[in-house]
Amino acid sequence: MATYNLDITLDNGVWKVQDASGSSDPPEVQAGDVINWDCNDADVEFQFPEDDLFVNQSGYTSSLSAGGQLSKTVASQSGQAGDKTVVYAAYCTPDGKGSAGYAEGSTPPKMIIKPG
Repeated sequence: MATYNLDITLDNGVWKVQDASGSSDPPEVQAGDVINWDCNDADVEFQFPEDDLFVNQSGYTSSLSAGGQLSKTVASQSGQAGDKTVVYAAYCTPDGKGSAGYAEGSTPPKMIIKPG
């Protein structure tokens, strides 16, 4: 089980989803892995394409308040034969710094779920 920490930051007027090294490459995760999203400068509304990507997920959306952390555990993707690329949206509403907008990761943000 691995943990992935992703920061949502404003970079030259563009909201970006990046790891600690500044890379926007999508994380390659497996069932049981934990993804943590942090954003210090904006509230973030996430929209995921499926309602069963994460353990105990209820619905397609999640919220992150500025300065907080959203933590999700990747659910088992039973019957998955190969890698699954998941594209999601993260809409940032800043608390006075910059303008609101969708975050870019690997444009748009995504993750790759590997079979377990």
